Amino acid sequence: MEVAPHVPATAAAAAAGSSAGSPFSGLLLALAAAAGNNIGKGLQKAATRRLPQLTLTKKEVVIAYLSSPTWLVGLLLDVAGGAAMIGALAAAPVSLVQPVAAFGLVLLAGFSHFVLQEHLSPQQWRGAALATLGIVGMG
Repeated sequence: MEVAPHVPATAAAAAAGSSAGSPFSGLLLALAAAAGNNIGKGLQKAATRRLPQLTLTKKEVVIAYLSSPTWLVGLLLDVAGGAAMIGALAAAPVSLVQPVAAFGLVLLAGFSHFVLQEHLSPQQWRGAALATLGIVGMG
């Protein structure tokens, strides 16, 4: 049995005359991934305010979560964010993708304040600003 030699995906795509993606498209996908992952988690948190404490041992609790539109949209955004991250990593170097993905924490801080009405202390706002500066510096 003959085994084909390993060829990196980008080399295989180039050989086939197609592109695995551009760094710019990878960065856009990373931003979409960061937004999806973090806003999805924010929506799930918002839904838990109206749901019973999660336990997988009670069928009615699991059904309550799976019946919550807000919780389900959050779950779908989180999963879509994971898929977008796979695309981002396929299209751009991790050294470019990860700083953009880290910006998701800043997005989540803003989302939790403006949408979930959670209070952020001045120290937390400064931390978000410093994180943004660090992310820009890394990029």
